[in-house]
Amino acid sequence: MKSFVQLSLVGLFGLSLLLTGCEAGKDDFIREGRKAARTQNYEEALKQFKQALAIAPDDYNAMWGIADSYARQGKLGDEAAMLHKIRENEKFKKDYAGVLNPALETNYRKRAEAIMGSEPGKAEELFRKAIKLNKKSEAHQSLASLLMMNGDNFLRKANFKEAAKAYKSATKLRIARKLRSKLKGKAEIASFFAFKKGFQARFDTVKAELIADGTYDEKQNVFVLSAEAEEEE
Repeated sequence: MKSFVQLSLVGLFGLSLLLTGCEAGKDDFIREGRKAARTQNYEEALKQFKQALAIAPDDYNAMWGIADSYARQGKLGDEAAMLHKIRENEKFKKDYAGVLNPALETNYRKRAEAIMGSEPGKAEELFRKAIKLNKKSEAHQSLASLLMMNGDNFLRKANFKEAAKAYKSATKLRIARKLRSKLKGKAEIASFFAFKKGFQARFDTVKAELIADGTYDEKQNVFVLSAEAEEEE
């Protein structure tokens, strides 16, 4: 019995040393990762942070180091994936919101700006995610520019209804008064042409009837209205 107790104590002591060694190794990797990052050697930094993460899969400092290194390399997709992984931990999401939210907001905005011309729908989605994280985000201005570009494209294609919708959506963003005024003007023009287009379609269906009963003069392009005055008794 005494031997068994002695063995158990030895085992626990060994396990304690092992865990202590792992913890020290993790901290060493994080320290080396930060040192490499300060010298802009981000590949080495990633290598060190990933080794720390292999020892402690839920270590915030290791995960943040990886996310930050990706960001500084311009690997925004990889950065976003790691930021989302960190935020899956509710404690980290709450305790480090002041760091994580601005980082993710900037990530969304930069990714959106990179694809505004090629993938406007995806870019709009990313801009709106950035704004959801920060109501005062710079993404407001970028999204307004994107929506105005979309509106202009719809206008050129004579899709006046969608053009007006895009312009009106942009006016709801936090943007400069001058730009909002410009967008409102564009929205009014698009709305007018949308109404005219809709009216024309309806008019064309009854045009022949109006000409036949003399209500519309096609040559003069005017409506002919007449009224009979009531005779006084």
